[in-house]
Amino acid sequence: MSYEARGAYVELLCYQWREGSLPVSAGDCAALTGVPVNLIEQCLEHFPLANAKARANARLSKVRSEQKSKRSKRVAAGRRGAQARWQSHSEGSAEPMPTEQSRTEQNRGGTSSSEGIRNATAYVCCGRKLTAVEYVQHLDERHEGREPA
Repeated sequence: MSYEARGAYVELLCYQWREGSLPVSAGDCAALTGVPVNLIEQCLEHFPLANAKARANARLSKVRSEQKSKRSKRVAAGRRGAQARWQSHSEGSAEPMPTEQSRTEQNRGGTSSSEGIRNATAYVCCGRKLTAVEYVQHLDERHEGREPA
């Protein structure tokens, strides 16, 4: 088998792996894989007819079905493991996990988000506690060359 024919063979194997089988005619296989018909014809002996509408490489079909079975078993085992890990010890919580915003509002005593940002002590600068707004003003004044208040 030439290197070109081997490449065509690999293309056919890849297509069969994805789709499960190949079309019966060499022309259809060539159109699907983008490989010239003469190379496809050299490879079709390795893909006997599986039924009236499909061709398949027997070894690849066997490996594919084994992998599909293993995958199904692993999916089921993963679901059982997740069920055992996450559902065995509790009935679940009716309370949602607090978000950053809800924790911040709770710490500020329930003020609105924008109000809380303006009033929150965010920075210590020049020995003073500054809110975010005051700190930005301080930086602007320094950038403009004025002495901060």
